[in-house]
Amino acid sequence: MSIEFCDHLAAGGSGSCLNSELDCFPRDGDPPGTKQLMAPSTRHVPGEIRILPGEPTRPDPPALPPTAMVYDEPPTAQTADIRFELTGSMARPGDRDIPLRHYITSNVEYSGFLVGLKFNPKYIRIARVEEHTRPGVVRIENELGALGLAMLNSRRRVGAEGERVHVATIYADVREAAGEVNEVQFTFEKFLGFSNWIAIYHAGKVNLGKLPITAQVEPLTILGGILQVRDQLRAERGDASFDLRLDLSDPIAILSYLFLGVPSLACLPAADFNVSGAIDIADPISIL
Repeated sequence: MSIEFCDHLAAGGSGSCLNSELDCFPRDGDPPGTKQLMAPSTRHVPGEIRILPGEPTRPDPPALPPTAMVYDEPPTAQTADIRFELTGSMARPGDRDIPLRHYITSNVEYSGFLVGLKFNPKYIRIARVEEHTRPGVVRIENELGALGLAMLNSRRRVGAEGERVHVATIYADVREAAGEVNEVQFTFEKFLGFSNWIAIYHAGKVNLGKLPITAQVEPLTILGGILQVRDQLRAERGDASFDLRLDLSDPIAILSYLFLGVPSLACLPAADFNVSGAIDIADPISIL
């Protein structure tokens, strides 16, 4: 028994508008007059089904996500609120498979996304990526310090309005050279064709990727990294992070030390803000 699996697909290529069902728009860097062609089409993938005797193993398969909403008017930079988030972690040089979770939150429904992520290849190697929506394109370039994700093969909804969607988990290996730093930063940046945007449909067309993306990236903290040596060695009382200023980062550091399992503080004596002889919840409260 043969079957064809079909889904709605946006097929891209350069060309001219042939009829009213095709959406044409220029691309950045194209010569004047060049058009980018986006045409709704149907993908047919041949496959084989073998019918086996016995009871079905999954009699109630999960329902497919609904088709993403088509908005009457396109979102603008003033109305769109799109956030890309990458969670951090703590690791030691030589650690493997450190999970970094990527979330997307948008105030408009979307059906796909492009992600470009950069990192320092001296300290990090991307081992693998686990996708949590639909399978897409994953391109890992460890020599360049770049990662690209693309999931644009359907009109089905990925995220509803205001929903924080866990789209992928990126597993990183920490190289031994990371012992010379305290943290490793990641940035959402364009990598080849992997820019950072989401596919939003309006009046039969897809957005052009011009909407602003707000990025929130937590660094990968390296445990056992080299301590930064400063020319001013005296910390102000309460300066638990030892950055030579007293601010919100200090009570946060103390709370992380007390309740989140952070093994140490940059300056333990300074964390005893109320000079009680012990570091406890009263210290961050007094700082605040």
